Amino acid sequence: MPQVKVFGIPYEGRENFQRGVSLAPSYIRYHLSSLEYYSVIQNKELEPFEDLSDIYPPWDTKGKDFADFLVKKLVELKITPLFIALGGDHFITYPIVWYLKNELKLNFTVVHFDAHMDRRAVFEKEEYNHATFMYHVEKLMREDHVITVGVRTKAPCETKKKNIFYAWEDYTTVLKDIEGPVYLTFDLDVINPQDFPGVTNPEPGGKDIFTIINEVLSIKHIIGVDIVEFSPLLDPSTNSATKAAFVLRELLIKLQHGV
Repeated sequence: MPQVKVFGIPYEGRENFQRGVSLAPSYIRYHLSSLEYYSVIQNKELEPFEDLSDIYPPWDTKGKDFADFLVKKLVELKITPLFIALGGDHFITYPIVWYLKNELKLNFTVVHFDAHMDRRAVFEKEEYNHATFMYHVEKLMREDHVITVGVRTKAPCETKKKNIFYAWEDYTTVLKDIEGPVYLTFDLDVINPQDFPGVTNPEPGGKDIFTIINEVLSIKHIIGVDIVEFSPLLDPSTNSATKAAFVLRELLIKLQHGV
């Protein structure tokens, strides 16, 4: 099995409610070094992985221009499954999915863990940002190849569809039954903010981090992951940083062992 690659994308759009997600990749890496490399959840140990460092966009590159920039960088780096991208805000998902579908010509399902639907056509007068990216992902993919779980809020313009599950609905069987490759996009605000306060747009409610991780680990055939929306500035205790590193460790082990 190929070595799993990790790279950071410290991108932060203009529209974020609270700033700081561009700092997340370095904080998550640092706190990973403080954790044991053995997972008692999976009964496996973290193996060596390749860290490609960070992809820094030009400071004035936002929205669609950033998406085009990131696709070009992924082509240059020859990114292939298996990988984990550390955001950054949630807009990074759209160019990654575009790259996997249009550059690598892969057939896959997008599984989206999030407290928000993120399906507005426009947010803060912008078409391409962290609140609209799933609108574009659904246009890019067939709707039956996109699943969103953990939602606890919606905008009036967003529609609750059969592929979108509220946090209180039972979606575990849906996740276990997915056939074929999966791209996972993991917004850390899907976790209850009492358990993970360091997010840019916290939403009350949600499940604890261990329940969420076990749901993630039930998914078969994950080929790529992004972990997004962690802001170190919003949790000076560093507890959120350690938990973000815990999420990274568990997903690295998951990809390394193909379980």
